Amino acid sequence: MAIGTRNLYWTAGALLTIAFSISCNAISSQFAWDIPLFERPILTFAGLLLSANILFLTWFVLTQKKLITTRKGIFEPRRFWKSALFIFAIGIFARAILFASTPILEDDFYRYMWDGAVSAESLNPYQHAPDKFAIAPDVSQLLEELGVDADPLPTGYEDLAQRGEETLLRTNNPNITTIYPPLAQAGFALAYMIAPFDVIGLRIVSLIAETLAFIFMALALRTAGLKSFGLALYWWHPMVLKEFANSMHMDVLLMPFIALALLMIISRREFFAQLALGLAAAIKIWPIMLMPFIAKRDIRSIAYVATGVAILLFLMLPQLLALGEGAGLTRFGQDWQRNSFAFTLVSGGLSYITPLGGTLARLLIAGLFLFFIVRIWWYEKLQIDGAKDLTASHPMRANKIIDASILTITLLWLVLPTGYPWYTLWLLPFAVLRPNLAAILLTATCGFYYMDFYAQSLPETSFLQWLPAALCALPVWIALAFQTLRGKNGINV
Repeated sequence: MAIGTRNLYWTAGALLTIAFSISCNAISSQFAWDIPLFERPILTFAGLLLSANILFLTWFVLTQKKLITTRKGIFEPRRFWKSALFIFAIGIFARAILFASTPILEDDFYRYMWDGAVSAESLNPYQHAPDKFAIAPDVSQLLEELGVDADPLPTGYEDLAQRGEETLLRTNNPNITTIYPPLAQAGFALAYMIAPFDVIGLRIVSLIAETLAFIFMALALRTAGLKSFGLALYWWHPMVLKEFANSMHMDVLLMPFIALALLMIISRREFFAQLALGLAAAIKIWPIMLMPFIAKRDIRSIAYVATGVAILLFLMLPQLLALGEGAGLTRFGQDWQRNSFAFTLVSGGLSYITPLGGTLARLLIAGLFLFFIVRIWWYEKLQIDGAKDLTASHPMRANKIIDASILTITLLWLVLPTGYPWYTLWLLPFAVLRPNLAAILLTATCGFYYMDFYAQSLPETSFLQWLPAALCALPVWIALAFQTLRGKNGINV
């Protein structure tokens, strides 16, 4: 590709990224907390996000073959790092634009701030729900008029509850304890220590996590001998900018550990890959599903998996000991449901047979996933049995692990009872190394989720109540079927 044409492609992608950040920042002030939900420009934002997703991924698919082709088949380290630094600089600029933006259609960060405050003060975030510490102003006034004293605060929380009153009053699901695992709590606590009860602390921690993830992904690409262009799929993606830079979703804390695990897989350091996945699962539990994919069928590999699981259980112990009816993790497993297409169909169908349709649907999906993971590990021969040239066989094995992980995460999102758009970003570190059509399509169509906020204002009988979830999922099911029929895993066909 001529230098001028190459620069034109780079410029187009960079301008699209910056334009989205500017637009997102400009509209964000209309999503302030005190503005009623249905007075906010929900459809305008949804259209902006979906347009940016489609344009960005179209740019990526059209240019990836040309930009990742190394001249004369020779890897050029200097060009690799020069391009990586350009991608990083544009992404940092885009994030700087969003640093002072108002989180759009999001309030989870209030829970992060309260959890961080509790953890930083060496208190137990799994012991008390937020509603133990704050009373809505109208309820407080009513109690005062009736001459009734409110229940006393739990010992040790008095000053914290007073300083964090606004945060507590804005925390969603205040009647249940936190759902977030202990290692995530460490991230929240760090944010609190940087800036107590202020989103600035969360933004700084988020940026640190993303920067570490970028470094590990760059090293993984460099170790694999691939071009740095793949980094743009993560670092410039509009959904990443929205969910991490604007909304500060805690899933950003996963990214460095997932990227580190990928680097270790490519570097043939199985123990450290399992360790990284164990730490990732202590932030959000799902990475434990990927551990069997890395393991070979020998005692040493099984010991590595056992070590990763043991570390996870040790880190999760405070949360596991607090499980009960009011625990966030318990409630999430029992009845959490949002933006789910396949699960709604299955549970709805089963509900015609039994009132336990939702529970049966969850058990059925869990059983099918366990079977799916065991089948991949046992029958797909991820370890390339009998290969004489281990150096030659390793890239094939690493590719199989990444492909299996992408398929697992994609299907997990499609059948989960909760299909939040930030969950799709779990795919991107893998797709940076192995671009996959269904996976990157999911990171675009998930933007339809935000139409659900508009659909909430419509009668429950309206078909639009179903539309956002269907638009998120159906294109990806079609893409998966297309790839299966063609026998292709990626977009490099």
